[in-house]
Amino acid sequence: MFKSVCSRERLQEFIVINIDNVDFNFETSRAAARQKFKMVQIEVQRAEDYGQSDKTFIVNSHLGEFINYNDTLLGYDLNAVNLSDLEDFENLKGNKVSLPDCVMVRKCFPKVRKAQRKRIWKLKHMEKQALDENNIWVDKKKSKKNQDQEEGQKNKDYQMFLNDIEEDADIRQNVNLYKDDDVIGELEKQLAGLALDDKKPEASVEKSSVAQALDKGQATVNGKERKVVKVARKTAAGKAQQGDAEDRRVKDKALFKATLKKKPEDEDSGWESVEEDFPIVKLEELLENLKLDDGPKIGADSDDEEEKKGM
Repeated sequence: MFKSVCSRERLQEFIVINIDNVDFNFETSRAAARQKFKMVQIEVQRAEDYGQSDKTFIVNSHLGEFINYNDTLLGYDLNAVNLSDLEDFENLKGNKVSLPDCVMVRKCFPKVRKAQRKRIWKLKHMEKQALDENNIWVDKKKSKKNQDQEEGQKNKDYQMFLNDIEEDADIRQNVNLYKDDDVIGELEKQLAGLALDDKKPEASVEKSSVAQALDKGQATVNGKERKVVKVARKTAAGKAQQGDAEDRRVKDKALFKATLKKKPEDEDSGWESVEEDFPIVKLEELLENLKLDDGPKIGADSDDEEEKKGM
């Protein structure tokens, strides 16, 4: 059992300035064995100081498989944290480990968060019981100001939860996401006959990283250039399957781009630019909006047969 010294509210944004692939000798964990993490040494700068100060931090991070130059990371600035627990750790007798200036936690996508207007998916909730004077769990009467503050904090926490689901494909595997038919229908009408890029309609949707590697004939794997050969589909079914997969990818990309804000009219036309590696929620991941009363009622057929026999 351990005691946490920093909460989520203390996370700050850092910009990746430089990445150094250093070969560290560390005990390989199950996650590292699956190549989910890679130890690298990175140079970061506080987002608030980016472009205004020369102060940077060089730290080790486990996020080598996910980050690139100019990416944004969430981390703890231990220099700005005044906690006695950290001081006790550093002053512990026989302790030869010094705390880093910063600890990187995960990657984030602030440009998407700023530009995103809506989502094509939604969650379903259990019916909530309102708190009133007849509920034994109701707190003493709170002022309107306190109620507004609590409601605002709840909404903030819920939005952060939705962001976590959207930014982490592993979390999405354990959560049922449902199609928001109203939003999808609105976006499809908006995109009907409309190019996402008014200047270059033919390049409105970028090719996937796999498709780009196939066109180039090589890809970078673990820091080494590898030759890539594109295998031609020979059967009609294989060609149709490949075409369907590409059509789904293009539609997913188009729907996501349409959820973003458009630039003001005085700027270049087009949608706001966001992080290219944002893990888009695909339509095939979403469930249909089924209801508990959908489908035939249990025992309905047998009841009808009994009525017919009685006649």
